[in-house]
Amino acid sequence: MPRFILIDHSIEDIGGHHYGYAQYVLKAASDLGYTPMLATNRRFKAASDFPFRFFPIYTIGFWPRMAKALPSRHLVRWAGAIFRAWRLFRTRLLFSEIGLLWLSRGEPSEYLRRRPFEARPRTTLLWIAGGVASALRTFAHVLWLLIPFRAYFVSTASSIIRFAQQVVRHLWDAVSPAGSWAAWRFARAKRADFANSTARLLRGVAVTSGDIVFVPTLAEPEMLGLLDAFQKTPECSRASFHLLFRRNLYRGREASFAAQDNELLPVRNAFLSFRERLDGRDVRFYTDTEELTRQYNRLGIFPFQTCPIPHTEPPLDDAPSEPVRVTYLGDARAEKGYQYFPPLVQNLWSNYAVPGKAKFVIQSNYNVEPGEAQAVVARSLLQAFPADRVELILTACSSERYRELLLSAGLMVLPYDAQQYYARSSGVLIEALCAGIPVVVPSQCWLTKQIGDPVSRYLASLTNGSAAQIPDCNEWRMSRKIGQSHSASLNWPVRLSGSGRFIETRLRVPPGQRYVVVRAEADWRPGCFAAIFCERINADGSRRLQKEIVSPGYGGYCWAGAMFAIDGAAQIVVRLANAFPDGPLAIREVALAFVTGPGAGLLPRSAVGVAYREESSASIAEAVREVLDHYDHYRRTAREFASKIYHRHNAAVLVEMLGKNVHGRVE
Repeated sequence: MPRFILIDHSIEDIGGHHYGYAQYVLKAASDLGYTPMLATNRRFKAASDFPFRFFPIYTIGFWPRMAKALPSRHLVRWAGAIFRAWRLFRTRLLFSEIGLLWLSRGEPSEYLRRRPFEARPRTTLLWIAGGVASALRTFAHVLWLLIPFRAYFVSTASSIIRFAQQVVRHLWDAVSPAGSWAAWRFARAKRADFANSTARLLRGVAVTSGDIVFVPTLAEPEMLGLLDAFQKTPECSRASFHLLFRRNLYRGREASFAAQDNELLPVRNAFLSFRERLDGRDVRFYTDTEELTRQYNRLGIFPFQTCPIPHTEPPLDDAPSEPVRVTYLGDARAEKGYQYFPPLVQNLWSNYAVPGKAKFVIQSNYNVEPGEAQAVVARSLLQAFPADRVELILTACSSERYRELLLSAGLMVLPYDAQQYYARSSGVLIEALCAGIPVVVPSQCWLTKQIGDPVSRYLASLTNGSAAQIPDCNEWRMSRKIGQSHSASLNWPVRLSGSGRFIETRLRVPPGQRYVVVRAEADWRPGCFAAIFCERINADGSRRLQKEIVSPGYGGYCWAGAMFAIDGAAQIVVRLANAFPDGPLAIREVALAFVTGPGAGLLPRSAVGVAYREESSASIAEAVREVLDHYDHYRRTAREFASKIYHRHNAAVLVEMLGKNVHGRVE
């Protein structure tokens, strides 16, 4: 029976996403006829009923915080303590009598003006001392003017100070755990540890033809360490190795990639070195998002494939709990938007938390101690709310506890940094979608594209049947400035490249129409997003501008759009622009339709979840409010979508994909 060996040197205990990932994959491998094995960090301690054979052999994990503390860390801690003590001393001195006198040093009389009339006699002495100091300061300036060649002395002193600063910066970089020298040493040690430990593992289990070795957490040091392990174990050349990379190569979107190619030459050289010394071994390369796959394929060394996210389960049919549990799962850190939760809770407190319509459940453990500054402040603010309305999870969760929190969620809020997660995946998002839980996510990144297709189809369904279609949409005009049109009509497709270009049309709102649905068919190249504006013009001349940034998902659906409330408007102006003018966007067609809505009720503006436009607590709160106000709709559409996304993202699909890639060799 072939073996399926999963290597993750970051697994230290039973819990967390790394362990959950391995657990699901190994179980699926066992169900598909493989003998599952797990290689972990030496700190890993499994329970007696642990179902898989495991090898705790790795000393250094993927993250620097998992490495053994260097002696320099103590020096940095002491230096930090001295620096904090010095700042505290300066602050106290500034707000003392002497500090007040120092602030008034240019005009001693100002010191007297700021003191109460009943001040103690020492005020007079300090005022006299201040006057003497001011006079001496003026006299010293006169003496300085008498010194010849002052410019020479100033220039020499400045050069000496700059030299000393460079030396200190270089020394600090050498001893600081966050410096480049420490990063290089860590990467070097990680490569050596990964090489030696993997070589021992391959010899110990005697991998052979048909065996699969899967490494789901690695970067260039581990990849080169694996290459070193190959050199040490020529007898284990017949196994198939599968490497999954889950971190960004490039920053931003595709339009900025070309300018970053030179920065990535060391990474490209690492892959070239790996290929040149591979010696015919069967090694396959993967990422877990289409965006990352494009980034790694841009290197042009190995072909990368996109694999599923495996730690998911099919949706359950149980009813959501009351009140709706607005949930956040993950570490308390800035890139995941934890700092937005205190103002978000405050924003929704009186209308949702107090009446019992919603309860907040927020995982709040730090990824590193003592926690990021923003996370520490945010957690302190959240702890001021009543625990029966805002439940904080202050420690890392076991797999069972995590699953319990996930399945009990009524709404999953993921206020991630859109720049950081433009191409990176979120396992929490896929788990929530597969469980049929509505989500709130940022726009303009990988997270929003996961719900892009169901949102587009929902908007299309609103324009059928009872919708009042707009038959003539040819009166679009190209503009560069509001109110200035450059053509009376357009020929489709319309290319919106460059800054400031947009197309617009003005429409009268028929009586009784409460919404307008704007949908655009475009050439959605990677990194392209459309900005849709709807400006309401009321009968009294007042205006209100609404904006959404849209794109479709991955299902091949070429339409994307948004719905805007226009109740009470006499006219509307609809504009379409390229959300990011540095990339091409060709609009093929635009469809508009007025929608009345269900009686006196309000229509949901999305499906499955809501993507907020701006990274602000107010924008996130608006999205959460939208889901809570139409919760039955979002829960129902999320459940309908769950089976579709689970069909793609599950462990069995991943293991089958790796199994199909066993045969053949990388050239």
